[in-house]
Amino acid sequence: MWRCCRTDLADDENGEARLLRQKRDDCALDPSAPVDILALRNSGYLLQYFAVGLIFGGLPATQYGLFVAYLNVPAYVSTAASTLSTFPWSIKILFALLSDGVPLFGYRRRPWMMVGWTICTLFLICLACTPLPTPYFCFTESGKLDLHKVCNSGAAHEGLAFALLMMCAACGYVLADVAADGLTVSYARREAQATRGKTQTTAYLVRTMGQICAQLLVGLGMNGPEYEGTFSRGISFSTVCAILAIPSFAMLFVSWFLIEEPRVVIAAPGAKLAKPSADLEEAPSLGHFLASGWKLFESAALLDVVLFQFLSNAIGSIGTTAGPEVQRVWAGVQNLQNQLFSIAGNVLFIFGLWLVRQRFLNFSWRLMLIITTVLVNVIDIPITFITIYDVLRNQYFYLDDGLITAIPSAASFIVGTYVIVELAQPGTEALTYGILTTASNLGGPVASGLSNWFFGYWHPSLSDSANYVEDEPEFRTTVALSFVIGYAFSFLSLAVLPLLPDQKADTHARLATRPRHWGYACATFVILFVGFLYSLTVDLLSVIPSTSCLEIAGGTGCNA
Repeated sequence: MWRCCRTDLADDENGEARLLRQKRDDCALDPSAPVDILALRNSGYLLQYFAVGLIFGGLPATQYGLFVAYLNVPAYVSTAASTLSTFPWSIKILFALLSDGVPLFGYRRRPWMMVGWTICTLFLICLACTPLPTPYFCFTESGKLDLHKVCNSGAAHEGLAFALLMMCAACGYVLADVAADGLTVSYARREAQATRGKTQTTAYLVRTMGQICAQLLVGLGMNGPEYEGTFSRGISFSTVCAILAIPSFAMLFVSWFLIEEPRVVIAAPGAKLAKPSADLEEAPSLGHFLASGWKLFESAALLDVVLFQFLSNAIGSIGTTAGPEVQRVWAGVQNLQNQLFSIAGNVLFIFGLWLVRQRFLNFSWRLMLIITTVLVNVIDIPITFITIYDVLRNQYFYLDDGLITAIPSAASFIVGTYVIVELAQPGTEALTYGILTTASNLGGPVASGLSNWFFGYWHPSLSDSANYVEDEPEFRTTVALSFVIGYAFSFLSLAVLPLLPDQKADTHARLATRPRHWGYACATFVILFVGFLYSLTVDLLSVIPSTSCLEIAGGTGCNA
């Protein structure tokens, strides 16, 4: 039976001992009754994550066929376009400020979900109505793309519009996701310590199911020869976007009618906040909310986790720009097989999430990250080098890598979300989720910008598909060395693990004992602002045709 925390300690015991004694298996962070997320009246909560999974899985799934095969943009531009199209995940803190601090029509979550899905639907329709240029490569007599003959060289410069429209659509579904994250944290805080994390894990299980459905749509539908597919014809990129717009539009009604949320009333300044009933709760004014948020950011414990989330991704995600061309030209990966293996990988990812939920909720977070990082890289290294040196170049062998590493990747992913619940305070659920996931998500774009800049200096170019078609022995060694550097950065990211608490009790001990100072809040915002400004600037420079040649963007220099 669920029970709330009770304290039976002497008054003279210090705070840390008191805190550690309170952490019993039946201890929850919020004394309110648990929420049944499987009940019909709350079914819209999990449907939010399913719909986010559909769009989040669907739009990125089109990018291999669109940017790499159809438009044949340089590899570093493809990487930048992919990063830019999901960039709104890196500014979740801004959406969280709206969801937590600016109620609409008396509610903090449902109206913002509706706003988000409206934005997403409109830009998906824009994508569906934007005509594609003629493909970069010509077609052979058998109807396949001919990688040795160019018919429309201008197609390589047409990716900007599609990347920007995808980014705008992502702004919509990420806003809805942030509002759902606020519910996730409030629900999870009501769980007993021994089971806390099940709500989050269930939400991400459902989101991954949505991704699988979207990948089936893209893999089986967008599989014509123009997208490096295996069918004689398939549906177009525009049709995929139109289909995805349908569930996005449906979520407008689901968000309002299938989620229970208490109305909020704005508390008077200085008034004590209380919860009068299950259907009505008081919320702080915007000024009071911002003050509470600033107080949260003043914690050194929060800054440690922000630094970990940002640095582990910014360091660990630095890698070669050769990946897309190795996959397409040397491994010969086709669009359908790419999507089917992604689906299989997501199925195993779901199994990994379930495994963590059932067996490892209270396992050391640091040890889990060490194990998963080592496993993922040790498995990936031989597959990559066998492909590079032409020992075996087969798309099924190459794509096996994603299947084998799916389970450890799931464990690594979910750890980053567990610490958020332990740090969150009532009233700032979405803000806490937003600040930490923003820090994590910004690391990827920063790493992408650094990778494009660093590997852009390498010669012969790692981003030019012609070098892979020629396949000279010296070039193979260059590509192999670039992968070695990427693996080195992945292992180097483990150096920041001490910044991450080891488990739930350690998180609360840090909150109770670590100092507070306004300087920590300033450091948090400076880190995020600099990361945001750098990554957005570099990614935009990479996809704008007139600036993609700049060295900082990954090009070889505009003079050259």
